[in-house]
Amino acid sequence: MDKIQTDLEYQKCLKALEELQFSKENEKDILLSVLYQNLLSYKFQVENYLKQRDSLDSVKETLQEKIDFILSNFFSNKKMFKEFEFIKTTNMELSLEQWNNLLDLLPEFLTVATFFKFHGKVKILFVKNYIVIDGLIRFDPYIESQKTIINEITKKLLKSNFLLTFNSSESERTGLSHLRLKLDCSFDPEIVYRVDMKENLGVVNLLGFPNCVANYLSNPIELSQVNQHLIIEISEEFAVKSSIGSVDIIDRVSEKSLIHFDFLFKPVTLVLPNKGVIAKKSPLIAIGNEDFRNYGMIESERKQDVFFRFHCIDLFRLF
Repeated sequence: MDKIQTDLEYQKCLKALEELQFSKENEKDILLSVLYQNLLSYKFQVENYLKQRDSLDSVKETLQEKIDFILSNFFSNKKMFKEFEFIKTTNMELSLEQWNNLLDLLPEFLTVATFFKFHGKVKILFVKNYIVIDGLIRFDPYIESQKTIINEITKKLLKSNFLLTFNSSESERTGLSHLRLKLDCSFDPEIVYRVDMKENLGVVNLLGFPNCVANYLSNPIELSQVNQHLIIEISEEFAVKSSIGSVDIIDRVSEKSLIHFDFLFKPVTLVLPNKGVIAKKSPLIAIGNEDFRNYGMIESERKQDVFFRFHCIDLFRLF
């Protein structure tokens, strides 16, 4: 609600209170006076919040401009990039902590881009809370020698809740491939991808993974195109099994959540025992699905002789 609308709502409430005051008996005057003071206090708090919010928005807008400048300046280097196109439909919605981390780590992301030999125009896209570098590349054996550095950068980004992935596909032009490098900044600490385990001895365990996991949901058909890679499978009993293989080794694959991360040189598929849902972390209410119950953000809760235990999994520390 903006400031003008807030003032209008305040005036409506004030008018209603005044009318109520005149229509009631005298013994109600004290109560109405208290309500009136509470309303004035509320208006002061709202106005103060709006001032802070306006100031915060201004800071975030400045940070966005700084990011835009860094990217434009970087891709203006004609020795590395012949031509670039900057495409932005909306500003990123990040917390101040995320903005700070992004400013610190953006050079790391751009360093990875320099390891590829781009041909022709490079596109830099802001898509929701993603930064995408899109273009044609020529295969260069040099990239293999940078494997260790790229893996270190990927892990460094993960520690700040940023995911660096890529997608490569054949191009119609001989000797060129289409590359999309994506920096995912969509992590939200208040939202999780929740997977409910089956009840066991009166206990239902709820697993909460970072919300951005939902951006990487895959299926057996898509994963059948992926060569042998690391597969991490979590069972109903919380047993974790790691193996190198393909989707064919997964039992009851259609019943499970398949999350695939196209990390450079080290793709990973995470297999969860059941399908999940995006949910608010506190309380645990499924977003866009009223059938899911509100379990509450507590470690253990009893409902109808069944205990629900919530476990938050810090996926970024697993890789």
